[in-house]
Amino acid sequence: MINWKYCIIGAALVVVLGIVFKMVEYGSFIGMFIPGVIVGYLVNNGYKNGA
Repeated sequence: MINWKYCIIGAALVVVLGIVFKMVEYGSFIGMFIPGVIVGYLVNNGYKNGA
């Protein structure tokens, strides 16, 4: 079962890190990749199921 709380937290992280890393080259990609990995792990307790 998907834990939706972590999906909402991930969306907020994407916005915040996207703004912070916008100064760095490829910052928007980094700002989406890092929260995606974190949330993918937390949602279903594993990278395989989260992806």
